[in-house]
Amino acid sequence: MTKGARVTAMVVGSLVVLAIACVVLVKLDIQCLPAQLYPPDMPGERSNPKLVAMFNEQIDGLERGELDADRFPGLIPEAAANARTWFGEVREVVTHCRYGASYKFNWFMYDLTLASGQAFADQTASTDRCSDEYQTAMRVTFEAGRVVDVKTDGSELERPLGDAQAAVARTLKALIDHDRDARPQRYFKPTPVQPTPAEEWAR
Repeated sequence: MTKGARVTAMVVGSLVVLAIACVVLVKLDIQCLPAQLYPPDMPGERSNPKLVAMFNEQIDGLERGELDADRFPGLIPEAAANARTWFGEVREVVTHCRYGASYKFNWFMYDLTLASGQAFADQTASTDRCSDEYQTAMRVTFEAGRVVDVKTDGSELERPLGDAQAAVARTLKALIDHDRDARPQRYFKPTPVQPTPAEEWAR
């Protein structure tokens, strides 16, 4: 056998061994490629009415959560009502992980489509991390500020109800943060005008 033939045989042999190893790992549900190379799970076509009720319950209770102006003095009293008005501009939200495998930089993300047709793809929700083992991708449909449908692959039914409630809260928070960043005056009291150094020294 020539030297070139031996090299070719070694390369082919190595590729065969790698392929067999990957097949075995997949069978054992062990990933053999970097997490970034796995696409994230996307929502299925199963509607979940209980998730719809969870979303609307949390929307109705915004004043008792992070938009409670009594608990958070920087908020204006109309913050919760303004958030519900904002939900009226939303058509659809699709939640998903950044990657399809457990990974320390696998952020929770969402795609947002407004009733106007404007779309925002792959929005990162704060610094929340996400794992396919614990995160069910959701397609959330809004009409007139209310959630009317939530589609998933059904995997949320295999996990505690509290996991779904946390996912709903995280999704609504991401939406509110999106609007709050764009239109802070709809949520926060005006920042007092600070005196200039000259004004401070003149006092």
